[in-house]
Amino acid sequence: EAVEAVRDAGEDPIIVRGGRAEPAWLAGWHYDSDGKKRPPDLRIEQVEGRGPGYDFDLNGTPVYSSPWTGAATWVLGRETLRVLDVQKFQSGQPVAVTFDPDTADVWKGRVVAAFAIRMDRGTGPSWRIAHPRPKAR
Repeated sequence: EAVEAVRDAGEDPIIVRGGRAEPAWLAGWHYDSDGKKRPPDLRIEQVEGRGPGYDFDLNGTPVYSSPWTGAATWVLGRETLRVLDVQKFQSGQPVAVTFDPDTADVWKGRVVAAFAIRMDRGTGPSWRIAHPRPKAR
């Protein structure tokens, strides 16, 4: 439904997910690892030259992985996503981690992680499909 809505708006749809193991049902279909039968009309193909973060094509729609999505998968037009840039801090890393000590107890404190992501998105349609992350075992 989301892919068709993007196509109907005249854009080329892409799917962006939080990681190669997310969502679990899609990873199961892709790797054929969860024992569930794939839908009969599902086609998974590898296409050369799709760029960084590319995983595979799902029924002709490119699927990418990017840590910026959180616990969701996005369906949007390639033309809608203009810029997605993970900024690097002065250390050269994409995250800055600091420790904020508790003044009342030297054995306590909190770790603070900062991320800087810049995204420039056009006005085309986009769909956010939330999915729960797997629980730690």
